[in-house]
Amino acid sequence: DEVDGECLKVEGIGAQPQKSWFDAKARCLELGATLASVPTPTQNSWIVSQAPPGAQVTVWVGIEKINGVWIDVRGNTRGIQRDITYTNWAHGHEPNRYTNPGECAQMLIGGGNSIFGPVASGTWVANVCEANDVYICTKG
Repeated sequence: DEVDGECLKVEGIGAQPQKSWFDAKARCLELGATLASVPTPTQNSWIVSQAPPGAQVTVWVGIEKINGVWIDVRGNTRGIQRDITYTNWAHGHEPNRYTNPGECAQMLIGGGNSIFGPVASGTWVANVCEANDVYICTKG
């Protein structure tokens, strides 16, 4: 689907295997794309809309922490790193708010609970990159 001028594709649902953040990034590159970095509220909302009604899932997005700084990974195939221009961190999960070994970003779909209380659908949290999950690729 095209959203804000970029083509987005959900991977790792149903029979497709879920992948670690690094393997998801590699799979997107195989498709000639990158992990979606969610640069706009419109793309954030589109990703949430792809889940079945009532689903509670997490989805890898193309945001990672390098040398203590969260960056947008779009373009990293050319060695480019971009600052994040849009964020939607879950309350209490803002980067560097607490000690968290997670260096890769996930979007929560369907909401849930955390040690900080309820977490809204479409918000982001940091997780360890080795966890297997659904992911979104983007091209555009």
